[in-house]
Amino acid sequence: MPGSREIYPMTNSDWETKPINEDLMPEGWTFAYDLSVPTCRSLNQAYDPTDENFQYYSIDAMLLSPNIEVLDFETVDAHFVYSDHNPLVLRFVLED
Repeated sequence: MPGSREIYPMTNSDWETKPINEDLMPEGWTFAYDLSVPTCRSLNQAYDPTDENFQYYSIDAMLLSPNIEVLDFETVDAHFVYSDHNPLVLRFVLED
């Protein structure tokens, strides 16, 4: 997600994420994303939240069509208990 590399820098050169090219999106379409909590973690080692070099990412988002009004969006900090991804929660209204 835009701005995520500044918050979650690459700590391992073996892995790379590609930025989204927003110029290729249809007109009126947007992304909802939250950089306050990482959405994904590395799987190349056991999860260790105390390791300052552990790799986190913000790669999950919601692609929104022009008829969706976002009321609230957040990444839930589930501490990667059940998955290598944290859940996303989107509250929205469909417009006419």
